[in-house]
Amino acid sequence: MVSPELLRRVRDALFREFVLPGDTGFWGVGIGRDEVILYLDSSRAKRVVNVPSTYVVDGEVVRVRIVEARMPRALA
Repeated sequence: MVSPELLRRVRDALFREFVLPGDTGFWGVGIGRDEVILYLDSSRAKRVVNVPSTYVVDGEVVRVRIVEARMPRALA
C-alpha cells in the first residue's frame, strides 16, 4: 500500500507538469486507492505529451492512470 502523503506529492507534481500548462488536454488530477488519476479531454489538447505509467518516489512505486473524460463546462 502506498502512503497517502506520497500519493499527494505525486498528484501535486503531475498537476504542475501536465494540468497547469493548459495545452496538454489534461484538466484534473485525482487520487484512487493506490494510484493517481489524470483526467484527459483529448479534444482540448494542442500538444501530445507522454505520461509515464508509474513513478518511483522514495523506493515506492505509484501507478498513474489516464481516464478519458470531457472537461465539465463549469471548468472551461
